[in-house]
Amino acid sequence: MPLTIRNSLAYLMAEILLISGSVRKAVKKALTEKIILSLYCHNPSEFFFDASIKWLQRNGFQFISVNDLVAISAGKMEFPKGAVIVKVDNC
Repeated sequence: MPLTIRNSLAYLMAEILLISGSVRKAVKKALTEKIILSLYCHNPSEFFFDASIKWLQRNGFQFISVNDLVAISAGKMEFPKGAVIVKVDNC
């Protein structure tokens, strides 16, 4: 990944969120409340995508499909804790 001002600022912001405990609080909330996280990746590198999926798995998140989302919305499926839906756009 090339070192740009945008990438440097994103890295700095990520470090601030980690150090402040904001990430830990958000993970706890996502795993205990009725929240579905939506992860959208536009043309991700293989390393970034793999690392993201492994982090979600290690931290107890459950992947759901669009069909699961529809079933949850219709009340036909129980709301899973730590639900995450992933969308990848390789354009």
